[in-house]
Amino acid sequence: MLRSLFAGVSGLANHQIKLDVIGNNIANINTVGFKASRVTFREMLTQTIRGASRPLEGGAGGTNPLQVGLGSAIGSVDTNFSQGNMQITGVMTDMAIEGEGFFVLTDGYTNYYTRGGAFSLDGSGHLVNPANGYKLQGLLADEFGVIEHGRGIEDIVLPTAMVVPARATTRVDLSGNLNVDSDALATITRSEHLLAVAESSDTLLSLYRETGVRINLQEGVDIAITGKLTDVATTTETNISAMFTVDPDATLQDLADEIEAALQTVDPDATVAVLPDGSIQVTASANYDINNLVLQVGGNTNFNNAFKFDMTISAGTTGLTRDELLAPAVESDLLANLFDHSGRRLNIVDGEDILLNGDLGGLAITTRMIPYSEASTTVSDLLTGIEQAFNINFGEAVIDSQGRVEITGDVGADFSISSVSITQSDGNSVFDHALAFTSIQEARDAGAYTATTLIYDSLGGVHNMTITFTKVDGENRWNWEASVDGLGEIIEGGAGYVQFSETGTLTSFAYNSGAGRLIIEPNNGAGRITISMDPGTIGGLDGLIQYDRAFSVRAKDLDGQAMGMLESISIDRNGVINGQFSNGVNRDLAQITMADFNNPSGLMRVGENMFIISPNSGSPVIVFAGSNARGQISPGELEMSNVDLAGEFTEMIIAQRGFQANARIISVGDQMLSELVNLKK
Repeated sequence: MLRSLFAGVSGLANHQIKLDVIGNNIANINTVGFKASRVTFREMLTQTIRGASRPLEGGAGGTNPLQVGLGSAIGSVDTNFSQGNMQITGVMTDMAIEGEGFFVLTDGYTNYYTRGGAFSLDGSGHLVNPANGYKLQGLLADEFGVIEHGRGIEDIVLPTAMVVPARATTRVDLSGNLNVDSDALATITRSEHLLAVAESSDTLLSLYRETGVRINLQEGVDIAITGKLTDVATTTETNISAMFTVDPDATLQDLADEIEAALQTVDPDATVAVLPDGSIQVTASANYDINNLVLQVGGNTNFNNAFKFDMTISAGTTGLTRDELLAPAVESDLLANLFDHSGRRLNIVDGEDILLNGDLGGLAITTRMIPYSEASTTVSDLLTGIEQAFNINFGEAVIDSQGRVEITGDVGADFSISSVSITQSDGNSVFDHALAFTSIQEARDAGAYTATTLIYDSLGGVHNMTITFTKVDGENRWNWEASVDGLGEIIEGGAGYVQFSETGTLTSFAYNSGAGRLIIEPNNGAGRITISMDPGTIGGLDGLIQYDRAFSVRAKDLDGQAMGMLESISIDRNGVINGQFSNGVNRDLAQITMADFNNPSGLMRVGENMFIISPNSGSPVIVFAGSNARGQISPGELEMSNVDLAGEFTEMIIAQRGFQANARIISVGDQMLSELVNLKK
């Protein structure tokens, strides 16, 4: 019998199997997660007709073996585990693996491995393959959402009735700024300046012209004194020159003495005096005329004009400065002698009461009347009347170095002073407007700010807790006090203080009475709420701080919660299933595990797009998506079949031609046998 017949038969059978594999690939071109297979052939047994011979030394050479093959056989049917394309489905429980790995399913007895990620929830909340009900495997989280790796895998179950239990608040973290500019303040309000006739003892730096304009001398400037004296008997002219340096204590009398000393260098009998009206009078002796007496400060026209004398002071006569100089009023000055800031005399009517009005703490005070006597009423009397009218106990009313009445009220908003009015009943317009007050500082209470947060009891009841911070005046310290609404009652640790350093960082946070925590009795059947308040790191900037900026304290990172029902789930690329609950809590519920194999091609197909382990696949290694360079999970997508249709059609043509060629071998062999049989005819 011809060996070629048997070789052709084997070729027909093998190419038929190849076509079977191609047909299966094409049939599963739209099967989710399907992996295509390929067939490889191997040579069958070979019949040796003659063996090989070795070369003979000095003789003939060697010969090759003479062998005839007996056909082909199936070498292997391999699975191609290359990545398939992704198809977006939008179904959250659909998952595709990008990279290596398999989903793990179980029927309760055997684990199966698949790349098909079309899963759904069954009636018990298990994630299953809807085609066969096999359950997806992974790790479940504990009640706090912690997934513990390193333990055995289990069914992933997400019952729609899943709840997170209520949990009482145990910690409140505080952070933000307490505004250092929060001390309680008193009202400070100040009038225009009051002026009195300058006296010889008034300092030069404080003087005003008769129009109320400051002479504006500065410490350290030089006053040049020049002039010319003419001897009336001989008409001899002699120049004088002197320089007077202004120091803080230099008085009007000192300047008069300096002028006199300069004149007496020529005329020993010349005199200079400060008059009661605030002017300086120069008296020439009978022997000399005084000409062009000038006092001058470079660049200061107010001084130069105020201290200007007549061009000639004849012998035996007197000369006066142009202005009658004024100085800031003092407490002992009679009101009758004062001028307003424009140099106008107040002209208060003798015997008429001075009326004080205004608001104290936002309410109008009762009009206070100060009896006025031209002969006796002083600035001090006016200040006393102001203190009494506004009930000032810890503040004061004073007249400052510039003649301004300055009122400092008591501390706090209840003692705020405003709308101050000092008038006379007859409608004296000059006096009525002389003391127009301007607010320098508004009264206020110590800064008190609140931070409000929700806390939970063990039954999920919600309570509003308010923490009030109140500044301690003059210190880097705040008192705090907590309160709760409704039936809740604070029974321990409800108040304390917080202290800051000079650089604004936290130095201490304490509870009053040595408590170390805040305990609240909710009075609704729930257990007591014990809260530890964390103000941040001592010396750090991660909690409470104190700077000159707006208040921004808030409570954060509270750990309590109400009871919540599972509303929706989401899956991330690491396979972590996160649940969104009705109470706003997001909690990890489970993590999908994957299996990896040393030789995925060694897995055995068991239908329904699943595999089981074989002796050559190796044991499964349980891994997690994204770890150790493993594949990642793409939620809402499915991996499509990796069948290459063009490639399969090409292989189909090759299989067809191979089959035809082997059939031709059988046909030719048959003809040869027919010829052999016909030899006997």
